[in-house]
Amino acid sequence: MPFLTAIIQLNNKNVYFVIPPSEGVRSNKWKYIRYFTQDPLYEELFDLEADPDETQNMCQNPAYAKDLDRLRLRCDQLLAEARGA
Repeated sequence: MPFLTAIIQLNNKNVYFVIPPSEGVRSNKWKYIRYFTQDPLYEELFDLEADPDETQNMCQNPAYAKDLDRLRLRCDQLLAEARGA
């Protein structure tokens, strides 16, 4: 389910985009994003080493379940720290 729609100026042509509110965490290997205003919550998980162009969302792949859980927890921890909790 793509959420990205785009407006940028490219070669004198306008392209429109909207990115819904999101939060996430990124490392050299992983990029985890959750779109918290979506109902139900929509998540993306990319293995940046294996998929640098971010074309394969691995959230539904059972082989990545532990990585997904770890990144969800890390995202929650970083949000709590940012909010002063």
